[in-house]
Amino acid sequence: MERPCAWKKYTPQQIEELEELCRGYKQFLSENKTERLCVKTGIKMAEEAGYVNLETVIAEGRALKAGDKAYAANHGKDLMLVNLGTAPLEQGFNILAPRGLAAPGP
Repeated sequence: MERPCAWKKYTPQQIEELEELCRGYKQFLSENKTERLCVKTGIKMAEEAGYVNLETVIAEGRALKAGDKAYAANHGKDLMLVNLGTAPLEQGFNILAPRGLAAPGP
């Protein structure tokens, strides 16, 4: 059974958008050769996007509320970004991670 090629469904504009995304990703990887450099750059990007350091929030005794964005780094080796939603945690949450870093699945 032959699977259809997804690339054949993209328009020329979509292909150019993907190429631009890939160029940025390759540049990021070229400039950030280790996990520590990736985290350092990721923190800078997160702060530029309005994320605040969770350690700072805790030290200031602030409470986070729906719509807040926070980040936490673990020994400079991994980075977690959080967008607080409005539903209670008991109703679930979403975790997004690159395929190689996500928990094994089906």
